[in-house]
Amino acid sequence: LSHGSASMISGNVRLSASGFEHQEALGQAADRVLLDDSSGDDLFESVPEWSRMTMQGQVNTARGFGVVIAGASGGNDAAWLIGSTGSDTLNAGPQVATFHRPTSVVQTWNFESVHVRAVVGGYDVANIQDSTGTDWLDSTGQWSWLRSASYSLSAENFSSSTFQSLGGHDY
Repeated sequence: LSHGSASMISGNVRLSASGFEHQEALGQAADRVLLDDSSGDDLFESVPEWSRMTMQGQVNTARGFGVVIAGASGGNDAAWLIGSTGSDTLNAGPQVATFHRPTSVVQTWNFESVHVRAVVGGYDVANIQDSTGTDWLDSTGQWSWLRSASYSLSAENFSSSTFQSLGGHDY
């Protein structure tokens, strides 16, 4: 699903749509979906039941997919990921964040800001790496924020959070 069009292929069947303000794709646990953004400022949201890309007058929603990949390519784009009541794992860095839930995996690429919130339930783990440049880490008991001049990554309510520096000037 991308800005202005959608295409789905299943076996020998291909379905294409364009010009709709809202497009929705229904999948199963074995399926994957790619949600692309527009050249403007866009918002990607993902909860256990659905994932949605909102952009310049259009909304693309995916429900039931086992793997959701969201790509940002222009503008100032933000991603909000919400955990499940089970045990979730976040592996993230400046360009890619992968969030494993018990029933799905969500991956974001090239978003300027990514915000991930764990919910009460299982044992949630965050593994976060910074860039090789200058990065700042702020952290309290429930909230952590890693940022540089080009990205922002926050993790909230995780049972365990580990941060790794890849070098550069880190604060």
